[in-house]
This record gives sequence, C-alpha cells and structure tokens, in this order.
Amino acid sequence: MVLRELHEHVCWSYATWFSSLAQLMTHFLDVSYDVTKTDLDIDNLKGIFKSKAWSDLPAIMKLKGNPNFDYKTQYFIQEQSNGNYTIIKHVYLTKQRFPQAKVEACATGKLYEIAWGHGNKVVERKALQWMLEQTGGLQFRQFSLSTEKKRPVASSAMGATSTEDDQDAGWDFILEHGERDRSQLKQLRWIHKNINRDGSPIRGWSEKLVQKALDSLANDNCLAKLITRYDLTVQDLHPNFVENIFQDAIGLLLDHSLWLMGEPGVGKTPLARITAMLFSRYHGGDGNFRTAEDFDFFRGLHFGKSTPALYDDGDVSLEPIKKKKAFSDVGNNEGILKERWTAAKFVQGQLRIVIDNSYAELEVKNPDAASISHDDFVNMIKPAIGHIPSADILVDECKPRFNNYKKNGPPPCDFDARVATEKAWLDEALRVHSNKHTLQRHYSNILPETVIKMEASEFEENHAGLAMMCNGEALDVEADSPPPRPVAAPMTPERKIKHEKFEQDNATFLLKSHAWSTSLGANTTIELSPPQADRAASSSLSQNPIPTPAMSDSDQMDAVKYICENVAVGPRGVRKEQAKWKRTLLQLLMASNKNIVKMLVADRILPNWKNKVCPRCETGTLSELKLHTPSGQYKHRCSSRACHVWINPHHLHQLFTDGRGTGAQSLQMQSSLVLMKLLRVPHPSIHLLLDINHKAIEDMEKRLCELRRVFVDKEEKKIVFGDGKNWKDVEADEATFDKRDISNELDFKHLMKNKNTTIMWEQWAGCIQRGHPQSLVLQRLTPKVNVKRAPGPGAIRRVEWKQIGTKLLKDRNVVLHTDSAKSYKLVIPGVIHDRVVHCRKRVKKNGKYVHLDPS
Repeated sequence: MVLRELHEHVCWSYATWFSSLAQLMTHFLDVSYDVTKTDLDIDNLKGIFKSKAWSDLPAIMKLKGNPNFDYKTQYFIQEQSNGNYTIIKHVYLTKQRFPQAKVEACATGKLYEIAWGHGNKVVERKALQWMLEQTGGLQFRQFSLSTEKKRPVASSAMGATSTEDDQDAGWDFILEHGERDRSQLKQLRWIHKNINRDGSPIRGWSEKLVQKALDSLANDNCLAKLITRYDLTVQDLHPNFVENIFQDAIGLLLDHSLWLMGEPGVGKTPLARITAMLFSRYHGGDGNFRTAEDFDFFRGLHFGKSTPALYDDGDVSLEPIKKKKAFSDVGNNEGILKERWTAAKFVQGQLRIVIDNSYAELEVKNPDAASISHDDFVNMIKPAIGHIPSADILVDECKPRFNNYKKNGPPPCDFDARVATEKAWLDEALRVHSNKHTLQRHYSNILPETVIKMEASEFEENHAGLAMMCNGEALDVEADSPPPRPVAAPMTPERKIKHEKFEQDNATFLLKSHAWSTSLGANTTIELSPPQADRAASSSLSQNPIPTPAMSDSDQMDAVKYICENVAVGPRGVRKEQAKWKRTLLQLLMASNKNIVKMLVADRILPNWKNKVCPRCETGTLSELKLHTPSGQYKHRCSSRACHVWINPHHLHQLFTDGRGTGAQSLQMQSSLVLMKLLRVPHPSIHLLLDINHKAIEDMEKRLCELRRVFVDKEEKKIVFGDGKNWKDVEADEATFDKRDISNELDFKHLMKNKNTTIMWEQWAGCIQRGHPQSLVLQRLTPKVNVKRAPGPGAIRRVEWKQIGTKLLKDRNVVLHTDSAKSYKLVIPGVIHDRVVHCRKRVKKNGKYVHLDPS
C-alpha cells in the first residue's frame, strides 16, 4: 500500500485496532486473510454482482448473522503469494451509527477503525477511497466515498423504483390519485404520506419531484386541452352548404383564418371542429385540435401545422386588435400573442378559427342577391372586428405575389430586377430630398407662408368684419357706435411688436382653417387694419376711461344652493363666463407638431415615452422626440438594433388614434375635439367648426364614455360614507330607466317563469351623502320580470338592499333618508332610518277632513 500521497492527518496506516468498544462509528474495515479458492469462486462472484443478488454472496463476504440495520459494502480482493486471497470489506452504515461492540459481533475477520483526521471531511473521504483503490486486485463496490453525495437522479429522486415499469406505475398513481387541492395543507400531507407509506408506488420518491409533478398537473388544468376525437365529418354537413359555400372557401384556409359569426345554435362550432380535424389530417396529423374561449388559455402550448387552434365561446370584440390580427394572420411566419407570464405562439400555415356571436344584423336590401357589398359586409362584422381602415397602399398587380409569399411559395422570377429598380428609385428620392431645405417646400400639402398686408386706419371700415372675426367677436353693421374704450398703457416698442405678431397669428390661423383655405386658395393676400392696440394708444388719450365694475352684491347674482359642509369654490364662483382653462382652442390648433406633444405631456394627457422600454420589442429604450422625415411628425425611436421602430407619442392611447389616409386626424385636431367634447359642444357644431366626420366624433364620444366608466368604477371603491364618529346624512333611492320585451330573445328565456312575464326592466339604486355630490354610488339591480301591463318593476327588493346597505353603511353612523319602501326598514348596525313621506295626511279637524302637509 502506498501512503506517500496521503496527508499525515488522514491516517498513519489505513486503519488501527478498535480503541473503545463504546465509541459510535459509521465506517469500518473487516479484513479476512488466507481465504482459499474453494471458499471463493471468482467467476460466480462476478455474476452475483452483475445481477445484484446480494443474498447469494459467500458467507465470508457477508456480516455474521442477520443484522437488522442497513449497510453498504465495497470489496477489495487481493491474491497472496501462497495462492489464497485477502478480502478487505469496507462497510458503511447508511442510517445510524452503532457502538464498536455491536459491530464486532457481526465481523467475519479482523476489524479496523478508520482514524479520521481534522481536515476537510470531503477531502478525507476521497483520500481513503483513493487509498483503497490503489491496493489493486479485484474490486466490487456498492458505493464509493468520492461519489456518495452525487447519486444519479433515478436513484435519488425516485427511491427504490429503478425499473421503467415501477416508474410508470408511480406516474400513473400521481395522475389518478394526486391531490390538487392546496388548502389546509392537503397536498403537502398527501405527498408526505405516500412517499413514506409501504406499498405506495411513489415510496422513496423525492418530495420536490412529486411537488413538481402536481404543479404541472395544476398548470395543465388552466390550459386548452388537446382534443383528439370528433366523430363528425364533412359528410355530415348539408350538401347545399358544402357544394355552394364550403367547397369554394376551403382552398383559402391554407393561408387565411376562418371566422364564423352569426346567431347561436346554428352549427358554427360543429363546422369549426370538422374543419379543424380535416386540416389536421391534411397536414400529417392524427386529427386533433385545441379550443378555448380566451387567448390566454393558449399560452405556452406547442402548436404545429397539424394542430389547429379554435377561439370558441368567447367575446372576440373585447380582445385587443393586435391580438386578433396576430391570431388571424395565418400566412405570417409566426404569430405571437403576449399573455400572462409567457406567450402563445402559432406557426405559419396553421389553421386558426374564430367562432363568435357578435355581428350587426343589418337589413339586406335585396334578399335574392347572391352577394352583398363590401361596405355592408364590413358594417356587419364591425361589432367583432372593430374599426377597419379602408386604406390600401398595395396595387392590385402585386397581390398575387403577396399571396404566394404567404403560402411560402418560390420567389418571383423578376425579383432581382425589381430590387435593382427599387434601389435606383431610393437613390433618386434621397438626392431630391437633399436639395430641399424647408419643410414647407418638402411637403406639398402645407400652405405657403401667408402674406399679411397692413393698411392705414382709413380702410378700417371696409375690413372691420374680418378683423373682428380674428378677435373672436361678431360685427353688426346696423349697430350703434361702440362705447369709448379705456385708455391703454403706453405702447413701448417691445409691446408694439408683440401686438403686431398676435394680430398676424390670428389671421394666419383663420387662413389655415379648412373653410378659408377652400374658398380663398393658398396664395391669397389678406388686408387688415393696423392693430387695435395702436389706435387705442394714439386716439383715446383724450377720452375718459370707463372703469369695469367689479363684482358687487346685487339681486341679479347667480344663486348658490346651501351646502351644509365646507366645499371649495373657485375664485370666480360659479360664473362659467369668467372661468379660465389651462388650454384654449386657439392654442391647440396653432401648435406645431412638436409643441402639441409637449403641451399634452405637460398636461399629463400623454405619457412621456422618453427612456421608457419599447412596447414593441420590450428590449430597447425610446429616445426623445425626433423628426420622422417621411411623415413630418415627431416620434420616439427604439434604441435596439433589431427593432429601431418609430413610436408615436400617443401610441396605445385611450383617446387619440393613429391612422392613414383621408380619415386620419392630426393630434392638434383630436385634442381640439376632446376639448369641445368636455365643454359639451353639440355634434353638429363640432362638425361645422372642425370639419370632422360624424363617425370620428361618435368614436371619440364612445372612448370618453369608456374612460368615465373605468374612472367611476375605480373611484367608487374609495368612497366611504361618514367617518364612523359623527352622524352624517345619507340618501338612498332607486330609479327605473328602460324596459325590454324578452319574449323572442333566446339569451333571456331562462328568466321567464311563464309566457306572460316577458318585460325586463333596467333599474338602478343610488346612495349619496348630503353635501358631497362626489360620493354618489350607483348599483344596478336585477328586478323580477313582469307582465306587459305592469307599470314598473316596483321598489328595490330586500335581498338586494341588504347586500348594498351592509356593504356601504354598516357601522358608519349615518342617518338614512329614503322613501317608504319596506326594504329600507332593514336593521343595519350604525344606521338610523328616516322615511320621507310625500303624501299629505288626511285628518279630521272640527268635524271636517283637512289635508296637512307632511312633516
């Protein structure tokens, strides 16, 4: 034995005699000398170790008796000079330590204790293993000290289930009996019980492995299941439908998605599933598909061309337009939808089907016609698709090439020639652009600089109408002379320049409006009188000024209702004609493309995208506002080399929209439209003032209403009635707004108890704290369906008021003022009920009946 490489602190010799019979030990050596060849058959020994039949080992290689503890051994057999063998048994007690006296009773040879040093435990184990292996001879081992802590996954994670059949039985046991419920530690108890129970298929398995398997099952329950069987085929469809419709449309589904929209119960889902199984088999699959009612249930799933995806029983109108486009673009290289924690990815050529009941039931002018117009079709599917722009920048000649690309066909034969022509066109466009220095000359749709000709004061009467229009006033020719104006401040040279610039800016704004641009043309010269301020400064020095009266007490002041609490009132009271807003219509319309963005960012209407993560690639950061030369707009650009996309400042905004073509509106025009909608300007007036199509105005109205709804839902959660200490007055009541006949509607058939109860009502309940109008909370009620002759749904029901009142008023110390409905008499802690009586009392007084006012 060579001990030259061993450290002195490991052991002097490889072992010493047992020193103390009471000392506990885990490792020891049992050495047997002069073992004859008749007692040890080497060939038979190799077969025993190969088949792991430990019970067939010779007696000299086993411990005496039948020890009741677990152990492992490794054997080193060396041939002596006399032809006999020396057997070194290294025994490792796996579960517990035993005293030397108990170990000595099981020995077949001479026992040796290992004298460990005081160094690193791992290094010392490796050193002992290396020393034993250097003894040479024939070696058999059940374990090794150098790899004792690095057991294979099969043995460490799955315990004693070493064969594939045992492992499959364990997986099947988890699939069938695994505990999915984590409440009350049920899943954890199930794991510990079964990995330690005798006879369990997963006995000895790692707790982490079983926990991971159960987590995978829980996640699998949240995703779309793979459907591998559907018994209907094309032969089960109506022959007229197959011959006249389906056969013509089936060829388009190789690079197009299929949208089935219409009434419920007409067979859209069976048709979609038959088509999905048909194309799954066509692409080499066995016939399968996945279906879900939300894109989120497709996240993380593997899709191929042989596994179609079906969006069924959902509301596709609520899905973002970018998700609908990515899901429906079958010809794209890949479609990726961002979902929770991960994404849903679809491959090119994979069939995707959308089944939805959202459509507009339009009146068909000619029922016998074989087709309808494109506009009627777009209006019919608009509830599900949303806004569909009509702009198409591709010529009709290129569409066959584009369809060939979506089908992954061969490149066109003239592609190289077209690329060369494209490069020549780009070089010429860049050359022409480099010779242009002004934005006005570069864009033909921008009017040239307007020339304002200033005339003498004697021409004032001829042009006073236009000048007064620029100041926002109307001129009446038949009216009397205006009153003398107050004396203006002395006109300094700087102030004179400012006034002149203001007058010309007003005229320029008027000229650039749509109506004046159409009637006057681009090169019209407008003649104006000198600024009014100059004449006031020069001609009114001899006139007495008329001071503007301040607000004083009078009978004509606006009446303000009494409010029992202190509520802040603006500096000008409630007089809207004297209120000032931060922005005016003139500022918004006259702002440049860059200034309008800065205004809206400063007003916190637009977000500041600078240094934010790019919403397209989610990798790069966005720059500050830069001029996008092709469009003339200021945008942010992504810093990622793989993206470099230009992002509009109003990207994904709730109010402002992007667009191309004649229907697109500038940010100045959209912000002006928002200002007018906030001021409640009627739609016809907005159309005449801004020349905006009524559809754009209605779309902005819809967006504003949706924002208000979201804001109200958010703020209602913060409303608290009373302070819990002092008593506050709260009013509650219900109101009915609409009724509806549901006798012919399938969605509400379950609400009709009999054929006479067919009227469904829209009823709302509200609570408000007196003196705080912003505390109004509204709750929609579900009144019972009544007969047609019923005058109304009746008062609020007790079961509904109990839920509302307990949620809002319990323990809030409020006095509840309601009408005499019995439902409000419900006893709620912290609430004193006061019913208001509107009917006059009829009492007998001095022998006559009189009516008394309610008290």
